[in-house]
Amino acid sequence: MKQFYVFAAILITLFCSSFSPSSDPKFSIIGKWSTLDEKGNIMSFTFKEDGHYEMNTPEGTQKTDKKAELTYVVDQTKSPIWIDLIMKNKKDERMTLVIKGIVEIIDQDNIKMNMGGDERPSGFFGKKVAAFQRTSKK
Repeated sequence: MKQFYVFAAILITLFCSSFSPSSDPKFSIIGKWSTLDEKGNIMSFTFKEDGHYEMNTPEGTQKTDKKAELTYVVDQTKSPIWIDLIMKNKKDERMTLVIKGIVEIIDQDNIKMNMGGDERPSGFFGKKVAAFQRTSKK
């Protein structure tokens, strides 16, 4: 009877762990990720190891400079993964902007992102969902 309880406890533990937030522990968002926008233009994010990012759009490149610092935070304990893009005005921190989003890992070099703005999206639907492919690991 004691063995039955031990076996049942192991099964319950395995069953419950299968519903924990899933993300690949080997996955890293570091690198350059590109997609095509609705007009067919290339848009990309470059996520750096130091927590900074750059964004390239047809309109230009946004990166950390004298006026603004661009950083990101990824929380892989959430399902889907949470990502926050932070644009901090270096002269007036009250003008800091945080764009909340979610990420789904398709594989090591392909992800889906949905960026919401002030509120984090609840799923991968709508016009803001984009599939990104890693184009560089640096």
